[in-house]
Amino acid sequence: MFRPKLDLRPPRSLNPLQGMWVLWALLATSLLLISAWAFATRLPVQAARTVAGTFESKTPAVEVVLPADVALAELLIDNGDQVAAGQKLARLDQTALHTLLHALRQELVINAQANACWREAALPAATSDAQIDTALHSCHNVKRQDQLAREQLMHRRESLKRETALAVRELVLRAENTPPSVRKILMLRAALERETLNSLVRDVEFELAQLVQTQEADRLAQVVALEVEAAALQTRVVELEEIAAAPWLFAPNDGRIERLRRLPENAARTWDVTLAQIHTDAPDTYEARFVVPVSEAESLHVGDPLFVTLAGLPHPHNHFPAKVQTISPIETNGTSAREVHVRLTTPGPQMQNALRGLSSGTRSTMQVDLPAQRLGSILTGATDRLLRSF
Repeated sequence: MFRPKLDLRPPRSLNPLQGMWVLWALLATSLLLISAWAFATRLPVQAARTVAGTFESKTPAVEVVLPADVALAELLIDNGDQVAAGQKLARLDQTALHTLLHALRQELVINAQANACWREAALPAATSDAQIDTALHSCHNVKRQDQLAREQLMHRRESLKRETALAVRELVLRAENTPPSVRKILMLRAALERETLNSLVRDVEFELAQLVQTQEADRLAQVVALEVEAAALQTRVVELEEIAAAPWLFAPNDGRIERLRRLPENAARTWDVTLAQIHTDAPDTYEARFVVPVSEAESLHVGDPLFVTLAGLPHPHNHFPAKVQTISPIETNGTSAREVHVRLTTPGPQMQNALRGLSSGTRSTMQVDLPAQRLGSILTGATDRLLRSF
């Protein structure tokens, strides 16, 4: 029977020299990895470059409009003033407003008289107002000319009818005093003459009907035009009555006065005039973006610092620090690319004023300084994509 042997010798202790070699190997490997990573983060794969982008100011701006035919009496603001919604900006000339209202109401009366003149076929009676009679002079002249044209055609028609009757009567009388063989020829000639002249009469009657229809269409067009003019005058009167009740220009919202025009007082214009613009100080009132290929966009991340140079602004106030805000995929000419939106940061007050001074809708080109691509950033991006895939 087999008996197991027992080893009664004490166990051998760990050699300290071997542990030190293992520790040194781990340290060397760590240092090597750290050095390789540091080298990768500094190793440039692509140098720093500049790409072109677009910039558009979207600063909310509200125009302060001086209505047409309204004169200023006093201006109460200046460029750069901060105003609140409802604040008085200018005082209007109330005397000129009432004078204008009186003239517009008189135009409405004349319009109504002219409308009545064109609606009625007959000539209206003269009025006691010389101004209204002068305004209706055109209507009276046109009606007289239309009536004369109709009377001329009617006279021509009656003349042809009389000529037809006389010609036929003459041929019939001649036929009665001729032999029977010649009588038939004269009667046939009389019938042809009657038909020819009757055809001319019908042509004149058709021309007369066309003339009457054209004149009626012209009168209707005049009536429609006068009604449109009356509606516009009535709307204008209502607007000016509201302005005359409170003869001030008020600020429509809070903001800063920009682009103030120095208009002469007590001088009205026949068109609406933009007196000033009110700009708000809302942040991010612009859109700055650029497009890069997918390969270059992989090195960019939201929050990365950039530098943007705007065209059209004086140096050095055109160079802004910025940060990547969003990165979106787009298609350009059938190829994939990335659209990068950036947010400008304006630490200095002069840069802030330069940026906010751009009126709404101002477009410009910009140059974006992209940082150099490092091997480490490429490896980091690849590692992140690999981790996201699991």
